[in-house]
Amino acid sequence: MHLESPFFRILSDVNISAQNASRFVAEVYLSIIETIRGVLKKVVDLSQGLKMFWWNADLWTCPSNGKKFLGVRVYWGNALLERKSALLTATLYRPSIQAFKKGEKPASILQQYIKEILNYFGIANQCAGSVTDAGSNVKSATAESLLSEGIGGSWTWCLPHLMQTDLW
Repeated sequence: MHLESPFFRILSDVNISAQNASRFVAEVYLSIIETIRGVLKKVVDLSQGLKMFWWNADLWTCPSNGKKFLGVRVYWGNALLERKSALLTATLYRPSIQAFKKGEKPASILQQYIKEILNYFGIANQCAGSVTDAGSNVKSATAESLLSEGIGGSWTWCLPHLMQTDLW
């Protein structure tokens, strides 16, 4: 197959193996993560102590295989009053069986996941609040657990979910 793009010509000369592809994907992923961490650090440094971030967490279940996923996104505004955001994670959500056996509530387990993510990106104590749907597990994890620990000031409805609730 002949492709005209110079990029594909370069790739045709490279020995692509599963190991090379895996290493390439991992390097790109780590580069993106470090870029996001750098951007968020700049926002924190420029914020002069103001809490500049709002975060959103959402759980969803894949209809085809029944697996649960967790997405965490952070929002902030820049000096030009433009809304910015970054997806911090979209990952398989698999709490350990041991956590449930110890009697931990689902919201508490979710709280630990979210807290680890926000801490990893260095913004856990820089959040003004969170926006989610009213799913009991997510709302409980954000409104009761995380907010009481000082990781965000208030909980409010996610506007699209609020609109959907109003319309239905």
